[in-house]
This record gives sequence, C-alpha cells and structure tokens, in this order.
Amino acid sequence: MEQQRYNQIFLDAASDNTFPQVSSKTMIEKHASKIYTHTVFYDSQEQVQMAPCSCAIRGFSEQGNMHIINVEDAYRKHRIFQVAHNNESKETTCTCKMFEKKGILCKQISWITSGRGLQSILEQYIETRWTKKSYRKPLYGLDGKLLQDYDPTNLRKLELSRVWSEFYATISVLNSMTQTQIKELILMLLKFREKINPTKESLTKEQELEMLLGCSVKSNITVLPPKIAKNKGSGKRMKSNKDKAIEKFALC
Repeated sequence: MEQQRYNQIFLDAASDNTFPQVSSKTMIEKHASKIYTHTVFYDSQEQVQMAPCSCAIRGFSEQGNMHIINVEDAYRKHRIFQVAHNNESKETTCTCKMFEKKGILCKQISWITSGRGLQSILEQYIETRWTKKSYRKPLYGLDGKLLQDYDPTNLRKLELSRVWSEFYATISVLNSMTQTQIKELILMLLKFREKINPTKESLTKEQELEMLLGCSVKSNITVLPPKIAKNKGSGKRMKSNKDKAIEKFALC
C-alpha cells in the first residue's frame, strides 16, 4: 500500500509541476498539455501529429447549422470518415467513434477544429478521469447522486495530498540543488517540525495512516467467512447404482 501511495503521489507531483513538450503550434495541443495527465496527453498528441499527414478532405455539405465533412484517413487504408461540425455550439463528432471509446479526440476532429480556429478543447470533450485535477472533483455514482465518502467541506485530505505533492516535487530537484541549498532545506524542515511538535513525539504507522485518510482506524474488525455457493456438483453427491451395489455387498 505504501508503494502504491508513493507512486500515486509521485505521478501527481510530476503532473502538477512539469509540462510535456508540445510539438506543434496548435492551441488545441497546448491546452491538452495543461489539463491532461502526461500519459493521456501523449495519446492525444499522437492524434494531433498524425492529422496533417494522414487527413484529407474528400467532400463537404451543409445541413442547416451542421457542416458535414468527409475526411480520408491515409493511415487506415484510405477510409473515409464523416465529421459533423456545428457552427453555433462548436460541437464536433466523427464516425470513427474514438472519443466514445477512449475519451480523447481523434485526428480528424483535432484537424478540423484546429483549422476552424478553436483555441481550446470544449468542456464536453474533456473526460474528468483523464485530467490532472480529477481527484479534486466531486464523485458521483451511477444514479447521479453524490457519493457518501466525498465531503466537499472537508479540505484536510486535499491539503495533505498537496503537501505530499509539493514535498516530492522538491525531492525531485535535489540533484540540481547546491550543498548550501540542501542544508537550508534541512534546517527549514527541522525548525518547522520543532514548531509543530515541540515534544518530538514520532507518529506510529497507524497515526500516519489516520492523518492521511482523515479517519480513525477501528480497533475491532470482524472478518466473516465467505458464503459457500451451491453450484452444480457441490454438496452431497447422488449415489449411483454401482455405489449402492458395493455398499450392499460390504454389509453382507
């Protein structure tokens, strides 16, 4: 559990304090680098990079406020996909259904929206689970109700998470710090610890866990045995005629 917590905090710190390199001049890619985690951004960046080389317009039509654009994809055996763009709402859909499957915009949509001057990804096309701040947003269940474990008024857990994030962000730049700066950092940490803990009492593992989770650990935990499933073949087996004959012979 500690290793998972460390990995999560390390990745959060990297997303908050570093920005991946942008390869193109499109505003869509720059916006993606600010909102997405690194892993998701690289997937989105791949679509943006392939768009100019693989996409070509092969047809255009209008249906009211909708512009229907036929886009040929050279990387997918020259298949033609229909991109529908609404001039008023700026909503764009593609028949490849990549956004519906993966939650990121395909190269056809990225190419069309960039060419029409959009400066950022529309809010409805930003999946919360792929963003850097997803853990700070409310969580809803399948019924649309706010989950009970989430308390928007309790900022303690959020602030503790930010402390861990800033701590690991500082540790990541230790190699570039001078010896004098490292000594200043150690002295600052010692002074702050003496200020908040003058008795110099160290926390136990349980206390550290309670402080991180924001709740107390139960002293008595009852573990119930698992329920036995009665599937086909379980339980008492019916005796065959052969078994009955053997038992009858043994009794004689």
